Amino acid sequence: MKSADQDKASGSSPSKAESSAVAPQRPATTAKMSSPTRSPSTIAVAGAARARGGEISLDTQLQKQREVIDRLRLHLCSSFQTTLEPLELLQMFFEQLSTLLGISGVSFTPVVHAGVREKPGPSMIGKPAVHQFSYQLCTGETDIGELCCYSRKRVSGLNIEVLEVATSTLIYPMHNALLFQRTLALAETDSLTGLGNRQAMHKSLAKLVAAARRYERPLSLLMLDIDHFKKVNDTFGHSSGDAALFAVAEAIREVCRDTDSAFRFGGEEFLILLDNTDGIGAAVAAERLRKRIATLNEGDGVPTSLTASIGSAAWQEEESPSALIVRADQALYRAKSAGRNRSVAA
Repeated sequence: MKSADQDKASGSSPSKAESSAVAPQRPATTAKMSSPTRSPSTIAVAGAARARGGEISLDTQLQKQREVIDRLRLHLCSSFQTTLEPLELLQMFFEQLSTLLGISGVSFTPVVHAGVREKPGPSMIGKPAVHQFSYQLCTGETDIGELCCYSRKRVSGLNIEVLEVATSTLIYPMHNALLFQRTLALAETDSLTGLGNRQAMHKSLAKLVAAARRYERPLSLLMLDIDHFKKVNDTFGHSSGDAALFAVAEAIREVCRDTDSAFRFGGEEFLILLDNTDGIGAAVAAERLRKRIATLNEGDGVPTSLTASIGSAAWQEEESPSALIVRADQALYRAKSAGRNRSVAA
């Protein structure tokens, strides 16, 4: 776990404290988490107590603080075992630290791994503030991501130890949650093209149809088929056929918006979900995609020129997901029957 404290207050020069270690140990340059650290604030509190009559010794004060840290670690360990959702782990972490330390917000940016269809962005809970502690989380063998904690006031003394104990407790639960989510994502990803597979398509389509019905917003679907694909395989070999499939998938990614979802439906067929798009918009998107595929050449990794036929369909009120797919497929059939290399709306 690597940390860096950044003071962003205006009018003051930034101060940084950097440390690194494999969780849950603290760096060799600082005290270990299992040993109490006597910060100036701790000594001042204990000294004031002795001045009032010596009722609380310094050792007693440190013992109570150690008990607080131990209880925090135990509570977080128990809570973290209840979920494999990274955002829920982050929420639990924030709730504890906002109560104990007044942390105003936390964010986590996971490391992006190859083969994952959707690149995860940073997750933010709470609000950013002037003071920031950044930690590079790692298990010793695997980098997990960057955790940032924000505070309106400078975090120092014992509070730093509390923060780092909580952070080290988060490492392995977050690692396991991300590994679980990544496994789920890979199970719904087509290994050749990197697009979603049919299982992922059915899940996404069901959610979008439900949202379209609830919020009364448009939804459209494109069904695409590469023309004469068998001829590409027979003439140039299956490796060239795979290259053609990948090139078409790249063209789809290039043309589609961030809100669109693309999937390999099977063989040389692809399906694209266009959220918040009506039939006219779907027809425009289909033509744009068809023209882009027609421009693919050897520089894109394809052995020969390619064309595609596309059928589009806009969701109709109370229509089931399967019925929408059937109508788009029928439009695709009409496009191929009319001579291929064209798009037809249902």
